[in-house]
Amino acid sequence: MSSTKHGGVSGDARILPDTFPAKAYLMIESCDRDCSDVASWTDNGRAFVVRDMAKLASVQLPRYFKHQNFQSFVRQLNIYGFRKDAVAPGSESRDVVFRHEKFLRGEEDLLDLIQRAKRTTKKSASAKRSSLAVGLASSVREGKLPASDSSEPTLLSLQMQIAEMSA
Repeated sequence: MSSTKHGGVSGDARILPDTFPAKAYLMIESCDRDCSDVASWTDNGRAFVVRDMAKLASVQLPRYFKHQNFQSFVRQLNIYGFRKDAVAPGSESRDVVFRHEKFLRGEEDLLDLIQRAKRTTKKSASAKRSSLAVGLASSVREGKLPASDSSEPTLLSLQMQIAEMSA
């Protein structure tokens, strides 16, 4: 994993991995220190609040990311497992609060533990269902599972028929 010195932004010269969570952390730290009317940590440091989405997008995001799109930033947060929280106490209803169990004020060492969520594509989900149906069908043929003796089709029998037609 490559590391980058994030300097020049409000005197922040720490060396952190060049990852989305690390860049987001540095951005929130910088905002908290220099422009808390835009974004800051919550009082307990377990979440961060975005108070001015437009300023965050136009001024702060380009300093740390290659875009000025707040929705893209939110999509990235979601990909990394961040959750949108209820409005923090003392915040206004337009404020947006995000949290992640490993994204905590003063806990930079946890940032490496924040990973992108694994994608499940429609194709892989379909392949898993098909594989399951084939396995069930072979288990019934081998006598490991009882065959349905009801005249009504069951989910298992339908899956077995699909698997046999696909084979």
